[in-house]
Amino acid sequence: MAVQPPDDADATPSSRRNGGVRLSLCIMMFLQFFIWGAWFELGFDYIPKLGFSDWQLQLVFGAFNVGALVALFFSAQFADRKFAAEKFLAFSHLIGGLAIMGLAFLQAPHGTQTGNYNSVLIVGQGDSDSRGVGKLANGTNVTVDGLAINWPEFREKLVQFDKEPDVAKKKDPRPMVTFVVTNRDLKLGEITGDAKASLAPFWPFFLLMLIHSLFYVPTISITNSIAFANLSDPSRQFGPVRVWGTIGWIAASWPFIFILVDWARVPAMGELGFINWIGTALGTSIQGAAALDMKRYIFLVAGIASLVLAAFSLTLPHTPPRKATGEDSLAWLKAMKLLKHPFVLVLFLVTFIDAAVHQSFFYWTFTFLGPKADGGVVDIPSNWVGPVMKIGQIAEIVTMLFLGYVLKTFGWRTTMVFGVLGHAARFALFAYAPEKELAIAINVLHGICYAFFFATVYIFVDEYFPKDVRSSAQGLFNVLILGLGPFAANFACGKLKDAYTTDKVLNYSGVFQYSMGAALLGAVILAVFFHPPKRKTS
Repeated sequence: MAVQPPDDADATPSSRRNGGVRLSLCIMMFLQFFIWGAWFELGFDYIPKLGFSDWQLQLVFGAFNVGALVALFFSAQFADRKFAAEKFLAFSHLIGGLAIMGLAFLQAPHGTQTGNYNSVLIVGQGDSDSRGVGKLANGTNVTVDGLAINWPEFREKLVQFDKEPDVAKKKDPRPMVTFVVTNRDLKLGEITGDAKASLAPFWPFFLLMLIHSLFYVPTISITNSIAFANLSDPSRQFGPVRVWGTIGWIAASWPFIFILVDWARVPAMGELGFINWIGTALGTSIQGAAALDMKRYIFLVAGIASLVLAAFSLTLPHTPPRKATGEDSLAWLKAMKLLKHPFVLVLFLVTFIDAAVHQSFFYWTFTFLGPKADGGVVDIPSNWVGPVMKIGQIAEIVTMLFLGYVLKTFGWRTTMVFGVLGHAARFALFAYAPEKELAIAINVLHGICYAFFFATVYIFVDEYFPKDVRSSAQGLFNVLILGLGPFAANFACGKLKDAYTTDKVLNYSGVFQYSMGAALLGAVILAVFFHPPKRKTS
């Protein structure tokens, strides 16, 4: 599958026009998924650290899932029948881009003034069980309220830490705590903070995320519609155009390789020479409160890309509203009725399970792979965690090249089972063998899982569902993949995080077993109960 935009220098005027259209569609796809990829992975690390309560986090993360439900009915039943697609795309990205950009400016400023936020390593107990003490890098003494630490156990672990002779085995029990400054005593050089206070106002944050989601998610199907309407041979040309969306998702993490560098700790270039200097810089990431301050730029990058796409959409080929028919308005109901067939019902159920497992990967993985000082386990510098996770999308591009051969050789059921089992294998490694090299390499499975299950589901629906309900059936499965499955995962992961967190330390091995178990359950259900007919239904 080609991934370069077409070169039409020797083509006829008509083919050059077609080549120009395809180039525009490639750019459209690149920006469409760059927006999503810029904030989605890192957002699951950043947003929980703002101090929102469990129900508030579920609402924030659930906003995107609500957008998926809106996309099914609004874009399919209204938007693409009332508005030219390129104008709807421009308007949606203008509003959605401004909304997500606004999220970057809601966080409290980083500092030591009252109302600012900061972070400190807790080194001992304060004057009550809910208080801990520490010291900032500038020597300022800090008392943090709102802690839930088992102090006798803390002191015992601290003694063991000091006695451990093997540096590699040392595990510092002192937690890095983020807090909001509530009082500042200049005479004593002390500040007091609250670890339970939110770093951003919840309702404005939620509403901006909801607005962005409501306008962004429908554009995923709208960009597909624009592409299909303007390609002369969609069955052959759509793949090379759509792959630029995956490239956009991958590229979105690269700005943060530089944004999240701790430049204050990087020596002058003259001291090291350029090659050694760039290697040192890219391996030196910021941590704690400073990292949190920079991670908010995920929303700024996403917002800028959205505004660029809003402007670029006005240059796309005119795609007029499609005519509505009475049958179209009932197509999704007809698609739902197909659940009476056992093989469709089984696929629907397993898609829900796999979508939830897939979402749990994003919920946990960025923090898990990141620096230990920020609550991670694998200890990859924070500026490299995004590119490491993007290994999955690179694998997805390669896997898609061979998907047709795999389906022909192994069939629908076996291919899907392997896709679901890939999730189980990855979470098993995360839970039981979280070594850095293995944890990085296993991300290859993410792309294989996506291609072997989700992409295969879309192809299966196109193959087996009647033509008059095919589009609505794809929409229903999209609701599971982007809506109901992820929403259930966000809720379950929030509960598991509470249950498996002790002294602000999350037992990742424990929570990963649930994702692994769910994937194994889905694979067994597919293997035993999924028996599609040998021929098309219609």
